[in-house]
Amino acid sequence: MTPLYPCTFGANSGANDVWVPEGSVSQGRRDKSPLMPEPVDPPPMTPHEEREWRAEFKRAGRRVVLEKHLDYRPLIKRDLAIVWLRELDKADEFTRSWSFDIAVAGIVISILALIVAVIALVK
Repeated sequence: MTPLYPCTFGANSGANDVWVPEGSVSQGRRDKSPLMPEPVDPPPMTPHEEREWRAEFKRAGRRVVLEKHLDYRPLIKRDLAIVWLRELDKADEFTRSWSFDIAVAGIVISILALIVAVIALVK
């Protein structure tokens, strides 16, 4: 029978012990779960890729990117799609806020012009 050794992971020593066979890959690594593979970070995005992907998103349009952004691979492209959508939303919010301010200013100016015209007719 193969002897088993404790392999602890997590913050609480003893509470998260897992017993692994001697000589296993996880033996001696006390900070990782023996059941989970090591995470693999994708390579960083190059500026050229970012420009190409942003152009692709722009050609496809907001609605298509919004519907398909979870299907984009590699994951870094999906993350860029989310950032791109947030940037569009932020720009639209800025435009909407200025449009509202300009509309209110136009209404105020129209009311003032109407008051001045009525006063000029009364005199």
